[in-house]
Amino acid sequence: MSPVTVVIFVYLMVQIRTSMCLTQVEIGCPIYMSTAGGNGALAFHGPAFETAVKECNRMYTGVINITLTFIVSATFEETFDNFANDISRWYLSQRRSSDIAAVISPGSMDPTPVHQLTSHWNIICLSTMRASPSAFKLRPATTMIASTFVSIPSIVGIISNLLWSHRWITVFLVVDRRSVPAYITIAEELERVNTGKARFLKRYIQAKELASFDEFLREFKRESRVMIFLGRENFIRRLMVDAAALNMTNGEFVYLCDGSFPNSRTYGDLQWRIPGEDAVNQMAREAFRSLLLVHPYETTDIPAALKKSELVNSFRLQAKQRYNVNMADQVLPEILSSYVNIFMFAQILNETLVTFGEARLHDGQWLSERFLKRAFIAPGGLTDIYVDENGFRQAPLAISYFEGKNSTREVVFIRSHEYGPNLWEVRNISATWPGAMWPPVNEPLCGYTGMKEVCRESAGFLRNGGLIGLLTTISIAAVLAMIAWTVRSYLSVNKSRTMNWRLDGQELAFPGKQSFTTFSTAMSQR
Repeated sequence: MSPVTVVIFVYLMVQIRTSMCLTQVEIGCPIYMSTAGGNGALAFHGPAFETAVKECNRMYTGVINITLTFIVSATFEETFDNFANDISRWYLSQRRSSDIAAVISPGSMDPTPVHQLTSHWNIICLSTMRASPSAFKLRPATTMIASTFVSIPSIVGIISNLLWSHRWITVFLVVDRRSVPAYITIAEELERVNTGKARFLKRYIQAKELASFDEFLREFKRESRVMIFLGRENFIRRLMVDAAALNMTNGEFVYLCDGSFPNSRTYGDLQWRIPGEDAVNQMAREAFRSLLLVHPYETTDIPAALKKSELVNSFRLQAKQRYNVNMADQVLPEILSSYVNIFMFAQILNETLVTFGEARLHDGQWLSERFLKRAFIAPGGLTDIYVDENGFRQAPLAISYFEGKNSTREVVFIRSHEYGPNLWEVRNISATWPGAMWPPVNEPLCGYTGMKEVCRESAGFLRNGGLIGLLTTISIAAVLAMIAWTVRSYLSVNKSRTMNWRLDGQELAFPGKQSFTTFSTAMSQR
């Protein structure tokens, strides 16, 4: 046998042995092709998933080998409708490379039937982009991990904290039906979480078809002082301008909106200034000072920022070369979420394998519990990620308002797992809120319409002449007091001038006694 043959034989035996020692894991990823259906298309997320899998296999060389199978449909609607069937065909297929399986997807799914299937198979499921709660509650079941960029529970949590901390218990909740379905889910979750704590006056609208918001604003004025608007961000400017025209941006009213996905064609773009509309811009700029905005809190982590820039450039290049798609900024948060999800999953696999052995890798319920109530430190070289006890990523969120002459957005509150469950106030806006009325009261003293009983009684008293009578009585009393004081002063002065009966001390004498001598006389006699 020649030396070359021996070398080849040894190399092949090493490779076979290595592959036999490796723990093989397969990820099934339902996804769609069309970029017109939203931000979850293959052209956007494919490069992120593949880059992350390649990097994780390098990190865990000789320990874990991950393979990725895209389950592709043409459109978002096809993926959504066929998600459960597609993963069933993939999971039950004999061609799978491993019996350790997981479903990781941008999340174009109805979570309830998918959760039911993955629980029955006892495999883990991660949604990287959408995070609607599952209605499947039977136990035991795997926990669906929703590590999307910003989850619905995170948004609901920070809004609820704001309401509770300022005792705003009557809330006018406006939901745009024609906007993204996530806003309807947020509204439902707000009502559920705040049952018994706040009263929501929910109104559904179709903002695009409204000539103005005047009707809803007048109803809002009659019923509340706090409005939550859940709709596309570009409608908020119209809302605030209409409110200003009705004198409802004087500091007495609070408007809260969600801007968790800035610069998104799906969620819109929030700006008070529109070129060429100078007159309206002036009104909008002032009106925006009554607006609070929920949005992601960006930390100044330089290494993470550099890594993010490097990845974004790579993903854009791959999307253009492989799919002929230009990647806009609006999709980047979701794409980076898909990237870090693979690293989180690989970290859990490695920890489990090292500590508990390969048998535990077949237990999806046990694996899913390893994600809960923990922070993943800089997965993929990006920022830390915290997953709560329900399997939802709790991204740091902030609440900002528009301050000063230029209505510059400034952070007022932060909510992050690092600071506990409550809001952390980083700026006091008491002096700069319109009318210096921060925080506005939940309900004015005389009620929303000024017609509370106590105020009506006072108003009746005033209308029936009570104020005139009271003022007349006070005026007469004041005049009499002035006359009495003047007379008393006059008598006191004149009395002091006519007191001729006063005697000098030398004129006082008593029988058998010497007369008294004043101190001045005695001194003069010396």
